[in-house]
Amino acid sequence: MLNNLNSPSSPDFGNGFRHDIQGLRAIAVIAVIINHFQHNVLSSGYLGVDIFFVVSGYVITASLARSEHRSFRDFILTFYQARFKRLLPALLLCMLVTYCVGLLFILPLVPEANANFKTGLSAIFGLSNVYLYLSSIDYFSSSASLNLFTHTWSLGVEEQFYVLFPLLIWCTGLSRLCKGENKALARTVALLSLLSVSSYIYFSHSNYFLSFFMMTSRFWELGLGCLTFLYLQDRSPLQLRFMSPTLQLLIIIALLFTPLRYQVQATLAITLMTSLLIASMATPSFAYQALSGRFVVYIGKVSYPLYLWHWSIIAISHWTIGIHWWSVPFQLLLIGLLTVITHHMVEKPLRKAAWSVKPFKTVVIALTALLLTAGTFVLMNKLLAEHLYLGKTQEIANNTLLSEGVSSTAAFAAVDLKIRLQYTDCNMTPHHLTGNGYQAQPLVDSDFIDHCLKSVKPKIILIGDSFASVAASHIALAAESMGYDFKLLFGYGCPLPFDLDNISSAAKKKCDFDTSLIQQRLSNNLNPGDILVIRLFQTKRQYLKVTERLSDQAKFLTAYDRELGKLYQLAQKDRAGILWIGSNPIIEVTPVCANPQWFNQLQTKDCKDSIDLSQSVLSYASLLMEQYQAKKFNHLNGLHVMPLTSLFCNREGYCPTSINGHKLYGDRYHINKTAFDLHYEDILAELKRLKHDLMAY
Repeated sequence: MLNNLNSPSSPDFGNGFRHDIQGLRAIAVIAVIINHFQHNVLSSGYLGVDIFFVVSGYVITASLARSEHRSFRDFILTFYQARFKRLLPALLLCMLVTYCVGLLFILPLVPEANANFKTGLSAIFGLSNVYLYLSSIDYFSSSASLNLFTHTWSLGVEEQFYVLFPLLIWCTGLSRLCKGENKALARTVALLSLLSVSSYIYFSHSNYFLSFFMMTSRFWELGLGCLTFLYLQDRSPLQLRFMSPTLQLLIIIALLFTPLRYQVQATLAITLMTSLLIASMATPSFAYQALSGRFVVYIGKVSYPLYLWHWSIIAISHWTIGIHWWSVPFQLLLIGLLTVITHHMVEKPLRKAAWSVKPFKTVVIALTALLLTAGTFVLMNKLLAEHLYLGKTQEIANNTLLSEGVSSTAAFAAVDLKIRLQYTDCNMTPHHLTGNGYQAQPLVDSDFIDHCLKSVKPKIILIGDSFASVAASHIALAAESMGYDFKLLFGYGCPLPFDLDNISSAAKKKCDFDTSLIQQRLSNNLNPGDILVIRLFQTKRQYLKVTERLSDQAKFLTAYDRELGKLYQLAQKDRAGILWIGSNPIIEVTPVCANPQWFNQLQTKDCKDSIDLSQSVLSYASLLMEQYQAKKFNHLNGLHVMPLTSLFCNREGYCPTSINGHKLYGDRYHINKTAFDLHYEDILAELKRLKHDLMAY
């Protein structure tokens, strides 16, 4: 996004180098940094990225317009040679250093570790925005701030733009000095930009993540920069009687303070104002003088490595010492030091150096560097993650047990030991287990499923994802106390036993099961009086197709209705029952609160013993879902909905994260065995009530 800035020749700008645009870049990157350090100080500082997009569209058009090529091959290779030399050295260096340091402080077992790896790997190939979209990561959530590579989404947008835009330039003839090339390109870009901005506005209400992250919804911002350049070709800067460049600059700065709820309007406004300022800048104005100061221009020149490193330091700080008033000066100093070193020792020398005599070989070298970096990421993740981590590596899901809870009893200990073989043998995705002893993914066929489900005695079958696995020992103890056998079938990150056709964006590789076979074998192994217990991360956005945001529950609930209804019909046929255990609240705080370590002790004072349900979108959605499901299904014979979120939280909507110093969460998402201690009696009561209902059939 941060390209070398030159403008077309103009009497107003001497030799053509526009210092004012460097100044715009400086304002943009400073705004982003302030927002990321403390969003309350500059609530819309993230709009600096939108300024970058307009500037990039202007600059890349100017660069391509000045290049003259007789063949498409020469044109495209020269373009990508320049892009690779400009972007790759600083990016790959920053990503490798950031990931290595991150491995020292990020527990390998937590979901954030996997998100960091996948985001980083996709960022190497310019696809992190696609990954973040598919993962439904909210850019403004705490989970995004814990991801070491969230900021690379904007680079992904630009890199994807670089795939399309050179083709437009060539096809319209701008780089071949064809007659009418400006008008042809302008009409094409204007049409695509109109479609893009319509997409941005429409999806901001119906599919926010697509609107925010995807290039199709961001093309218009880069396109506006392109149109601004084309307008200035052979024209003097636009003169507006009612608005001077200085006033335009002040409006841009004012927009950076816009409340977040006006995000769409602010994005449209700041993009248009940036384009207008570039088109109407005049050298005698105060705005030009302010943006052309030596220090400001230098910040603009180093803004690319500055943008890269600022997020690395902030994200790693969230995992370690945190962000405090006293730490910010030191963190800024480190960001500045890394920026200067990268710019003067890596970025600038390698951009000017001849990687090869021929552009084709330069492109090959760049692609090789990408592959080597990706390979290094994979090797570090597979071989070094556990060894580099500086904290304690025990599974935090089992970190504390209440002395007064069932987890301390001999009966629980015996059951916990008894089901360990089931826990290993009936996990359909063991390749997700960490450690040196993990297994390859088994063949989930009829024999595998029957081995996990078959029993001649009345039984309770627990099925679901990782949320089910944490509850397994307590469900097994309840089954034993009721005289039932216990059976288990689960898979990490998979909405079992739901139909995989309803998965929105979960990786099919790890959930590539024959769901119809699972449901068939489940039906064959259900006997009259058996109970099927389902425990899932219900509000996980990747599980079921959701086209609306969580504020619109209709289709979200309908998808679960359909799947739960199918399972109920299956159980009814076999005169079995279903206990549907709802989701638990999600913690929107730092991992420190679930996993205190020596290097993050400075943040423990921020940990709270409870969370406000209304402040977590997923938690509130879980509450609405289980209330809806209880109302719809609890009147049915043989189907009980256990509202876990309602049990967890008090009437005022506050949900405990710890009790008497004992943690109730293993990570941001999973409650641990201590939490199930608190609600074991509730689970046992629901199972007994369901047993009674089944006996009355």
